[in-house]
Amino acid sequence: MPVSDPVRSYRIPAIGAAGINRAGGAKKRASSPIRICSDLSKSVKRLFVENFFPMKRFYRLLKFEHVLNLSSSGTKERQMNNQLRGHCQICGRQQAVPNGHMSHHGYRVRNGWFEGVCNGHSFAPIEKDRDVLDRMCDGISKDCAKLEAEVAALEAGSIDPDYIGCSRREVVGGRWQEVQYPVPYCYGDAYEQRVARARLISSKRYRAEQGRSFVAFMVNLADAVNGKPLMEVERKEAPAPLASRVIGARGVMRMKYAERGRVYWQDERGFSSWMGAQSWRKMPKAD
Repeated sequence: MPVSDPVRSYRIPAIGAAGINRAGGAKKRASSPIRICSDLSKSVKRLFVENFFPMKRFYRLLKFEHVLNLSSSGTKERQMNNQLRGHCQICGRQQAVPNGHMSHHGYRVRNGWFEGVCNGHSFAPIEKDRDVLDRMCDGISKDCAKLEAEVAALEAGSIDPDYIGCSRREVVGGRWQEVQYPVPYCYGDAYEQRVARARLISSKRYRAEQGRSFVAFMVNLADAVNGKPLMEVERKEAPAPLASRVIGARGVMRMKYAERGRVYWQDERGFSSWMGAQSWRKMPKAD
């Protein structure tokens, strides 16, 4: 067949709805060549696809958008260049919304592997739904109320801490570090018990305050953006991947993990530190 010929042949099962041959009425599964003209009108092509064979098989045998050209090139180009973004129901951050749900976020790359992820990637953005956010805020508010009750009981002396914090310096991984050892509260002297109580009260009060602040932030965010359309922004080109090993002033440096624009590394002598991801990309690769 000449290349310029607009008519193409495809061997497709000649069956109608529910596997019944339209001509004879009896069930019959045969294969016969069907000739599809590439310059048919869009409505005729769509009618042909919807009535003569299943869409899944049609996707497999024909390249749907290339042969039938059902989507306009302008819309397709706009979708490729732009990105829909919304707010996560769990953390409140603005992230991409590729398929109705939030994209994966909140992770870090450690030794070439993804580690950790925000649970909000499983849910729709706040602009579309806020049920998960409201349930989360209710749970946090209950936990905050429990913490505040424990703070009041500790201040009144009706309950005591379980442990007092005792520490000593030890060599851990070739370095001197302060190592904490839990000691039962009853074994501490008056000063140690007083310090342990004050530390526990401060810790629980801080957690309760942070929880209340987070709930207020999420509720205000939901009130502001829920029901509004998703934001459409221009898609940015992804940065080059980070090299696992680079050559720097301290010799070969190995990336331990990357998080929030920082690369945490370790050199050949065991010294560890961090640097910005942009600075890491500018260094020559060791591999």
